[in-house]
Amino acid sequence: MTYILIVLITLLGAAVAILFIYISELKRTMIELDEEQHQQHKEMLELMKMQMQHTEILTYLTDQDPLIGKKELLYPTIVDEA
Repeated sequence: MTYILIVLITLLGAAVAILFIYISELKRTMIELDEEQHQQHKEMLELMKMQMQHTEILTYLTDQDPLIGKKELLYPTIVDEA
């Protein structure tokens, strides 16, 4: 009877050790994914800043041009209608 208990405790100990190893690998993977996502967020913020700068430049240029927004169509019709 004691041999069965010793074997069961040994098996349970091995199972717990395997679970701890698996959990530590999952934790390491989560940390790597978090770092990668952080880097992607930084790159996305940089791209958004660049896009905002381009938008501001285009807005400034269109505000300086007196013809933009004031053009009239020569033949105001519905396009693609027979």
